Amino acid sequence: MKQNKLILNWLVNILKRNSFFLLYLLLLSSCDEGTRTTNQKTSYSNWYTASFENDSIPGIGLTKAYTLLKKSTDPVIVAVIDTPVDLNHPVFSNRLYINHDEIPGNNLDDDNNGYVDDINGWNFVGYDKNKSVYFTSYEIVRLIRHLENQDELDSLQLKKLIEAHQLQRETAQKRLTKSNNDLKAFYNAKKVFPHAIRSNGTIDTVASKEINPKDEEETKLKKFLTRYGRIGLYEKQLIQFKIGGEGEISKSLNLQYDDRSIAKGHAIINDIENMSQHATQVGGLIAEATNGVNFNRPDIIDIKLMFLSVSGVGDYHNNDLAAAIRYAVDNGASVINFSDSKPYSVGEEKVTQAIKYAAKNNVLMVTSAGNNNLNTDDNKWYPLDYRDDFNEFLDNLLVVGASTNKIDKLKGSFSNYGQQTVDIFAPGSKITIPNGEVDVPYIRLGGTSLASALTSASAAIIISQYPDLKAGEIKELLLQSSTNIEEDTFKSYSKSGKVLDVYKVLEKLKNRHTKH
Repeated sequence: MKQNKLILNWLVNILKRNSFFLLYLLLLSSCDEGTRTTNQKTSYSNWYTASFENDSIPGIGLTKAYTLLKKSTDPVIVAVIDTPVDLNHPVFSNRLYINHDEIPGNNLDDDNNGYVDDINGWNFVGYDKNKSVYFTSYEIVRLIRHLENQDELDSLQLKKLIEAHQLQRETAQKRLTKSNNDLKAFYNAKKVFPHAIRSNGTIDTVASKEINPKDEEETKLKKFLTRYGRIGLYEKQLIQFKIGGEGEISKSLNLQYDDRSIAKGHAIINDIENMSQHATQVGGLIAEATNGVNFNRPDIIDIKLMFLSVSGVGDYHNNDLAAAIRYAVDNGASVINFSDSKPYSVGEEKVTQAIKYAAKNNVLMVTSAGNNNLNTDDNKWYPLDYRDDFNEFLDNLLVVGASTNKIDKLKGSFSNYGQQTVDIFAPGSKITIPNGEVDVPYIRLGGTSLASALTSASAAIIISQYPDLKAGEIKELLLQSSTNIEEDTFKSYSKSGKVLDVYKVLEKLKNRHTKH
């Protein structure tokens, strides 16, 4: 009970920061460096592929890592537990996990695994035949319901939660008001300066700079175009922010809303309604980092992606996450990427047991540290692998913070951190990734979700070369053999004090096996 009260106290403090409840599942553009959009990818030149030793850029040494790779014999499956995904994006061509024991579309559970027609994965938030629940309740809503249903009601705790919930609603309303104003300004600018808006809804920054405003209103519109063009916001994105804000208030923060009443699950993981790009961005980054074509080593490794949908705007359900982890393990995944987190967890033991199940079956799980610039040593962030004394009870869960390409500002300003609770950092700033929009197929973003994705990709590459390694060994190798940046403050941000470097791990393994 005492622990719960402490958690409630800091939960209220987090809400007062107005930074926790980010609509990052709509897009990660809440990160400080903003976004960039592009219609096509002309070359593969993301900074995270660089090597610190060779290029003085704190990347993960991916380009060098590919020089060490040998042709792998078996595919490595990475399960991406996330939102629904755009399966039609070119980045996923020939990269999807396929359940060959299932016959597509016959409405039967051919392989008797408990899931009907699960060809590429499963949608745990699916309903009807092909829809998805995009607005799930926040954990604070579930906690209020949980306390209200207790035989012995703790009125003080409930009062604090209700106050925090109200503050969150007010913050959400402010965001929605801003979204409405931004969208209105965009349409005004589109009407007054049509030449500054491209056909795909992106802002032409060159044309915007050349605008000569005639009055105060046009001056405001030019400033709007200049600012939003610089950070890369586009029309459909602004519409999504508006829809997301409306749904956050009417559903995710609604004490009477019950997403469980409709979410029964189905095999359609494709984002048919195009409501969220998060899984496309995260899975797309894993696909690109593990595509040998991008590094002049085509077909050197075979990494397949299994998509499992559990998330929306709001918080994921622990039952869904636990079931997704077990599904991934039972269906052959070697790595699980879960780029999501939350500050409180009702029924966390189900998730813990599922991660333990993954550990028993030698499956590594990678998760993001969170985008709130919080010290998670002081503020618990779930899922986690430690008790109150910070002693780890899981060796297969890897928590990743986001780093930048600037040595003097290495920690992403948005990234959570913790010397006892975050394992390692990986690039998660200003990264060009696939986007779930036909008109804007690539976008530049930042966030710990991307850092997690690069770590999962690195783990999959390592497994492709050394399939007999245990999950705990891979975690330890990544923590011990990555890049050590001689900067005292950064060292205190994680257990390892390092930035991921897959080349160094592969080099160490190569030397180890050469000696034997």
